[in-house]
Amino acid sequence: MSVESKEKGSPGDKATAEESFQELVARPVQTVHEQREGGVSSPIHDVLSIRPFRNLWSAQAVAQTAQNAFRFILIVLIERLTGSTIHLGLIILAFTLPGAILGPVAGALVDRWSKRWILIISNLARAVLVFSFIPLVHFLRPGWSELVLIYALTFVTSSVSQFFSPAESSTIPLIVNEEGLMAANSLFNFTLAGAQFFGWVMVAPLVLKLFGMEAAFGIMAIMYVIAAAVLTRVQVREERHAFRTVASEMENRWLDMMREIKDGWDFVRYNPPIYVSLGYLTLVSTLLMIIGMIGPGFAARVLGLAAEDSYIVFAPAGIGMVITTLALGTVGHTISNKHLADVAIGGTAIGFWGLYLVSRGYNELQVPIFHIRPEKFFDITSAVVVLSLLLGASMTTLNVVGQTNLQKYSLPEMRGRVFSLQFVLGSIVSALPMLLVGGLADIIGIPRVMEWIAYVLIAALALNYWLNRRVWVEDDVHLPRGDQT
Repeated sequence: MSVESKEKGSPGDKATAEESFQELVARPVQTVHEQREGGVSSPIHDVLSIRPFRNLWSAQAVAQTAQNAFRFILIVLIERLTGSTIHLGLIILAFTLPGAILGPVAGALVDRWSKRWILIISNLARAVLVFSFIPLVHFLRPGWSELVLIYALTFVTSSVSQFFSPAESSTIPLIVNEEGLMAANSLFNFTLAGAQFFGWVMVAPLVLKLFGMEAAFGIMAIMYVIAAAVLTRVQVREERHAFRTVASEMENRWLDMMREIKDGWDFVRYNPPIYVSLGYLTLVSTLLMIIGMIGPGFAARVLGLAAEDSYIVFAPAGIGMVITTLALGTVGHTISNKHLADVAIGGTAIGFWGLYLVSRGYNELQVPIFHIRPEKFFDITSAVVVLSLLLGASMTTLNVVGQTNLQKYSLPEMRGRVFSLQFVLGSIVSALPMLLVGGLADIIGIPRVMEWIAYVLIAALALNYWLNRRVWVEDDVHLPRGDQT
């Protein structure tokens, strides 16, 4: 009997009425193939033909876009209130640190509670929290107490978000069978990257310009409600675990995470190619956070645009990331990783140095450039677009090289621990330099900070050149034996 006839049912057919719920929800991909007459179908098309998966994927796209747009709106809000880069760093920490702190707790609860309800409630909770920014912004008076309230509310909102991703990832195997998992995960990862670009570069700036700050928070809250409504149509059958053991489970998760980080560090410190690659990834994550932090200030304080016009920095960088990812996937294997890393670090240094050069006129009078030199608008914005494109391409190259080397040179049984260590380094280690850069930007100005970053990157290029000649010999890597770790 076909799936269509099962869904419609037939009078008097009791077996059809009592058909297995799981069979309807998680239709095997091969069944989808059988339903297509003649024609060749793609794995992506197959998984999208499964209705619960489509709903889950649609909810992810809406929720992740809202989350990224919400973060951009918060950065613009802080820039308008304080005009301080260090405060921008604090708001970025408020929505990044929960990922490192609450990961094990969220994972333990997701395993114990209904994943479907976690997905729905987390979106509704975020809708309420984001909506609460409207009266806060309406009655806001610049001051430390109000700023602390914004940071605290942001931290809570981001903490709720930590439950959405693991619940979502755990739901996919309940909907899609093993043959379709790779296509499903690829689609979700692509959508995650697209939501970051779409939320930061298009949705948030457009909404802010058209409707204003308060309405922007309201629209983001509505998007979360829409995602929750779509998720109510995702029906899955899942096993329930006893909640009485959740406290010990959370403790075990913390201990396991600390143990894995220690094991990962013990393995990394004996493997130069791996700790060099971890350095690449930590550098990229730090630079991305710094760009997100100084972008609105660069647009508003240095150039003289509105803070939401920082898309002239973010959009070209995002385009450069996409183009470089596609290019590396095509020809990257023909180029030595050590040479790619040198080019990437050098390109990033040139990008920051170039942004300093086109904006150094701000340092002379401390007046936004376009306020005193409006005739330079086209020349400077064109240069910023090109340099931002270079930054996006260079940092993506370095990130791909780092990820590839970690996967290539890590022992299979150690890869999870190495990537756990990389996540912690990216989330926590980058916090100190980001705050340091924020403080310096308030003291010496954003252009001078970009100049100093360029100098640091030149030093990193020299160090990388020296390390790579010790680690790699004609691309052959000398790794210690596994028993030495």
